[in-house]
Amino acid sequence: MLFGNQSEPTSGERLRKFDGATSISSEDYYGNSKPQQNHVPDVSDIKDGVKEGVRSVAGKLSNFASGIASSIQDRYG
Repeated sequence: MLFGNQSEPTSGERLRKFDGATSISSEDYYGNSKPQQNHVPDVSDIKDGVKEGVRSVAGKLSNFASGIASSIQDRYG
């Protein structure tokens, strides 16, 4: 064989190892599987993110309420 590596499995050989499987990934098919790493976020990062989100929403609600109060005062005040 002029090109490629003869030790590489053919597509048929690759497929046979998945007989009966309901699904496969391209990583499984091509043999590029990497061990999965479970990343657990730090609780303090989550807490800080929630605080920042609450501040943002509170600020938007405050601006909205101020706009409504100003509109009411302009119209009826």
